[in-house]
Amino acid sequence: MRHSSHATIEGAPRFEIRCRSEPIRVAGALEGALKARIGAIHARVGRVPITLAVPFLGGIQTVGAVGPFDFELEPVDVAIEEFELRCDTVLGPDGLACGLEGGVDCKWEIDLSGVLPGRVSRASVEFAEDEEPEER
Repeated sequence: MRHSSHATIEGAPRFEIRCRSEPIRVAGALEGALKARIGAIHARVGRVPITLAVPFLGGIQTVGAVGPFDFELEPVDVAIEEFELRCDTVLGPDGLACGLEGGVDCKWEIDLSGVLPGRVSRASVEFAEDEEPEER
């Protein structure tokens, strides 16, 4: 017996996913202490001569002097003995909701042909259109 058949299956299922999370708590902290001290710094530069080359006077001549120089720095204290920063926050105090929606389109076309051994004198197959598929 020769047989052939053609079937088309189409579908476009939609899907929707919803989820909800508990509130998300975030906490952080920073602590520290700083102390610095610079002692006295004294600097002194002695006399600095100012010289000038004058050709008609016969070479280099000292025309003056600058100095002495002094530099003095009094003690500097910097102190932050304790520093503390704390942060507590809650993301989504009533919970966070998120969702995903989508769909899939699909279409199958099946052609089937073949030969069954034996003979069939008469056969028919009928399908009811309102019939729901059986669950397994």
